[in-house]
Amino acid sequence: MEVLIYVKRIIICTNCGRERKEHAKGLCRSCYDTLSRTEGTCLRCSNVRLLDKKGLCNSCHVEEYKKKNNYKGPVGICISCNQEKIIHAQQRCSSCYHLWYRENNLERIRESDRKKRLENPEKVSQWQKNYYIANRDKEIRRSKEYREKNKEKLQQRDKEKYAKYRKEQLEHSIDEYKSVGINEDINN
Repeated sequence: MEVLIYVKRIIICTNCGRERKEHAKGLCRSCYDTLSRTEGTCLRCSNVRLLDKKGLCNSCHVEEYKKKNNYKGPVGICISCNQEKIIHAQQRCSSCYHLWYRENNLERIRESDRKKRLENPEKVSQWQKNYYIANRDKEIRRSKEYREKNKEKLQQRDKEKYAKYRKEQLEHSIDEYKSVGINEDINN
């Protein structure tokens, strides 16, 4: 029995100039795919972009593929919460990654936002500028009045949130609840 082995010849791509395996018409695979796409309106997102054979842009094509194959991402153990979840970045699940990123980069993010606003004031929409100028005093006054009128209600809400947070952080045993001093019903 004879086995036929087909080896693609190595060429220098006429489009990118790299040494690659020939795909078709003297082009490598990536250049052939790029040049075979036509510009048009994506059927899914309605943006004018390069389209594949199905009429979808690259990002919509990837989303359709993920939806079709039910792919959500790589699963692993998050280094922050030690639970098996879909890993987003930096070996963390999405919620832990965003908390970690915000904590570590908050000042840098604020500074870059400040610079962007100062460098490109025209990018801030005119509606936002007008609303802020017209309602600055009103919004400040409204928030102060609300806080003064509902001081006890807001304090109670904060206490309840903090109590729930403490309950989640502790192991579920009656002795630990009593030692911390939470005077709420454990069945909640």
